[in-house]
Amino acid sequence: MEIVIGAGVKEYLEKVATNRLVINMIPGETSTGCGCGKTRRFYTPDIRPAKMDEQFGKGFQKFQSDGLDIWISEKALSGSNDRTVTVSLKKTFFIERLECTGIELVFD
Repeated sequence: MEIVIGAGVKEYLEKVATNRLVINMIPGETSTGCGCGKTRRFYTPDIRPAKMDEQFGKGFQKFQSDGLDIWISEKALSGSNDRTVTVSLKKTFFIERLECTGIELVFD
């Protein structure tokens, strides 16, 4: 697994006093569009700074890149196509937030 850290990510993490990230998948449901009421479960990637005292169980794998500890869930690993994840900082007006690319939606 290759993890690429974009410009500004380390500075953003310094502001929130951590050097750890967690990438997890958030579940959601959608209708299949046929009108029969069936729903389909999907998972979208979510990235956030991890607290220094936060612990992760066996459903996560730990990676290190550019001096950062990155915890990635097994579900997120299954959604990475080419095994390369890019973590970047997106700025919109006055808001900064983390983004990750390289992990696709996962359907059950």
